[in-house]
Amino acid sequence: MEAQERVQGRWLGPEENLWLQAWIDEHPLWSRKRIARELCAHWQWLDRRGRIKDFAARSFLLKLQAKGCLRLPPLQEHQRRGPRAKMVKADWSPPLPWSAPLKEVGPVAVAPVEAGSAEAGWWAFYLEQFH
Repeated sequence: MEAQERVQGRWLGPEENLWLQAWIDEHPLWSRKRIARELCAHWQWLDRRGRIKDFAARSFLLKLQAKGCLRLPPLQEHQRRGPRAKMVKADWSPPLPWSAPLKEVGPVAVAPVEAGSAEAGWWAFYLEQFH
């Protein structure tokens, strides 16, 4: 990197790039995800709600690597999660298909679902089954 350049909304010059590479090299056991999270903490890279912008930081790091400005550690594929098992409800069977005009079905109501409640469990189950 010859001069300051804007990457992922951040200005980065040669000094910052050298610091960033040295910082990554100092932590050889860190995953790319951890590097992004730690970088967010170091730079106070937060969204409007005060959460770290780790997805933006990962994108930032990948862009720098693609430009040849940075060397990231290899992906740690052995630490990736496998696919989640489908939820099973013993007392459930798929509903039979049907259709009707809304005026015959009503009244329809929408209610909030409280986290941790039985309804929340059913909501998650239906979302997984039909989404």
